[in-house]
Amino acid sequence: MEAEEPKRVLRLGSANMHLTKRKKSQEFLLIMEHWIRADICGVVESWIKDDGQVIREDLKDSEFQWFGKDRKRRRGGGVGFLVRKNVNSKSENLMWLVIQERLYLAVVYLIPHDKAEENEDTLQELQEDILRFRDKGEVVVMGDFNCRIGASSNLIATDKSEDAEVLEIPRRSEDKVLHLQGRNLLGKLNAVDVVLMNGVNNLAQYTSYQSTGNSVIDLFWVEYRSVKRVSEVIVWNHEMEILGDHRIVTMDYQWEENQD
Repeated sequence: MEAEEPKRVLRLGSANMHLTKRKKSQEFLLIMEHWIRADICGVVESWIKDDGQVIREDLKDSEFQWFGKDRKRRRGGGVGFLVRKNVNSKSENLMWLVIQERLYLAVVYLIPHDKAEENEDTLQELQEDILRFRDKGEVVVMGDFNCRIGASSNLIATDKSEDAEVLEIPRRSEDKVLHLQGRNLLGKLNAVDVVLMNGVNNLAQYTSYQSTGNSVIDLFWVEYRSVKRVSEVIVWNHEMEILGDHRIVTMDYQWEENQD
């Protein structure tokens, strides 16, 4: 009998977090390293410039390293990954992170009030990347999508024929509001067999707290074939875990780690 590959639960995080101020950056790193204990965290709206020089200084004596992209054409923005140094990883494109050539992680930020229609280009590229990478390994997508999807179910076609059976994967959510952008987002990613996990195994809790109302917009997605690998999505909501108007969100994902 062949020995099974060892399984490991990978704690994946997603955070909308401005990291340009050293005090806030250090607090965030302390929480991620010693309290939440994430292995990888996708960060959007980092506001980081100069290739992350400030955060790299803070990371010198920590367990993490930073892979990021500045957003040069507008104020704010910026995406990246905070990755534990004991995870074999590399940074790729747009922003993709590849773990042992078998786990493909994307961090995504969709612009609110997108007048230039940049989001359509982002989602088109994301769909194309998913279709390319899923033949090589497993795909996970995370980030701030600025789209309200309410409690809408995932709808996954069993094949691509016109009369294909459609599987419903229901969700429960504190956020009951469904916007057109949210419906379109869910449809586009379901069309490439990717499932929204906030609300599947447990109630989707609010991730963004604004004066205009709370919402669930910081999201995790996995391939349909990998849904059972997800044990839970956690919104970290205690006082010491709150550093801004978005909550840190994590997803525990089980995968076979290559020991070579």
